[in-house]
Amino acid sequence: MSLSSAGPSVLSQDTEIKLLAAMLPYVRPTFVDVGAERGAFARFLAGHGLRGTLFEPLPQHQASLEAMGREHGTRHFSFAIDEKDGKSQLHIACDEKGQPLNFFHSLQKLENDPRVHHTQTWPVVCRSLASLQAEGLVDSELGVLKIDTEGNDLRVLRGLGPVRAEVMMCEFFTPGIYNGWPEAEPLGLIEEARRQGFAYWLAVKRRQSAEIISLNPLAFGQQEWGNLLFLRDAVFHSAWAALSAIVAAAEEKLFSQLETAPVGRRRNWWRW
Repeated sequence: MSLSSAGPSVLSQDTEIKLLAAMLPYVRPTFVDVGAERGAFARFLAGHGLRGTLFEPLPQHQASLEAMGREHGTRHFSFAIDEKDGKSQLHIACDEKGQPLNFFHSLQKLENDPRVHHTQTWPVVCRSLASLQAEGLVDSELGVLKIDTEGNDLRVLRGLGPVRAEVMMCEFFTPGIYNGWPEAEPLGLIEEARRQGFAYWLAVKRRQSAEIISLNPLAFGQQEWGNLLFLRDAVFHSAWAALSAIVAAAEEKLFSQLETAPVGRRRNWWRW
């Protein structure tokens, strides 16, 4: 999840859904969703026949995840996934009236961010995926691993141990989006994924209302957010024809927006 300039809002991730749908025929029918929230992303994967395990520590989402389990046979646990096992505090994002939001909760507290207010905490048990695999709660070989922990994704990757996925998705932010969360910057995530053997990745980059998809980028601009989708070689080669069509459609959409944009805004986009 990310922020609009006006404040917290859930921004569409339809592009990531399309990319994943193109890959699913070539992966194992299993997934793990770290930071499942109310289960929207997991519901998409389960609806395509994948067996899933969900991790979400926030109590207010448990009823939704239980209902999803009854419908799709998924399992969910209230652990917060981190690099190592232990106990910690989940920092709860609240609105101006002190009411908890449905998202932006993190093990990493944001300080002095005018849009995200971590004014409450919730005690959580932290587990690494490595220790969960050793306990038999997570498979060592997965089809899809989706991670969305609001600034803690890199620590999740560092705690994978023997767990490997054919497709892995992480959220990233570059400076200017939040006042903090440096470990969510994309180059650190890419470096760790490459260390784990991924040679291919797609970056869905967003800045304000613009969106592009890049293959294996190592350069990112200020105030970008989106998701990195890491693919094993076999998945990349099998799915690339379908993926490239999605990339081309995204480019065409961006060019169409440029053609109708005011000149000043058009110049700003070209600086991207």
